[in-house]
Amino acid sequence: MTTGTLMFYGGIGGIVLGVVLGLICLRVFPKQRKKMLERLSQE
Repeated sequence: MTTGTLMFYGGIGGIVLGVVLGLICLRVFPKQRKKMLERLSQE
């Protein structure tokens, strides 16, 4: 394992982690936004 190899796999891992976190955020935030809009409309 050289430094370049570690950086290469680290970059791929970072991209995969970013995509997974992005998908989670797309799933979670619309639900929270709907709840907030419901609360605001009730007040």
